[in-house]
Amino acid sequence: MIFYFCVFLAIVAGISMTAQGVINTALRAKMGIPMSLVISSVVQLTVAVLFYGLARASALAPKLPPLSSVPWPLLLGGSLGVVIIGGAMFTFQKLGASLSMSLMIFSQFAVALLVDHFGWLGMPQTPVSAARILGVSLLLIGSFLLKP
Repeated sequence: MIFYFCVFLAIVAGISMTAQGVINTALRAKMGIPMSLVISSVVQLTVAVLFYGLARASALAPKLPPLSSVPWPLLLGGSLGVVIIGGAMFTFQKLGASLSMSLMIFSQFAVALLVDHFGWLGMPQTPVSAARILGVSLLLIGSFLLKP
């Protein structure tokens, strides 16, 4: 059952990524990239704080360790959102949604292959294989078939 929930959640996340890119690109046309990044980040922070508040109010909420116990590099993940959102705002307008998303997905898979292979940041290690490299390469080839 958890497998199917994860598949569903991955599909919803993928749909959300494309919708976010299109919405933020439209916002960029009205407000420019800097203000659009601020607006997007404030909205994201607000939703995250509300979600956190609901989770903490739940009886199922785990006790959290102090923030000082978390290695500082692990706190930088959110800053990558500026690159992701800003990059999507710019590239959706210039390359179109499908090419932009396919290149982002290709690059996610390419980096994920390295993360899996080396087990970075505690991720389980899965060695790179010819089949996995071929799969990622086909994503890149497919991306350029979407060029307008």
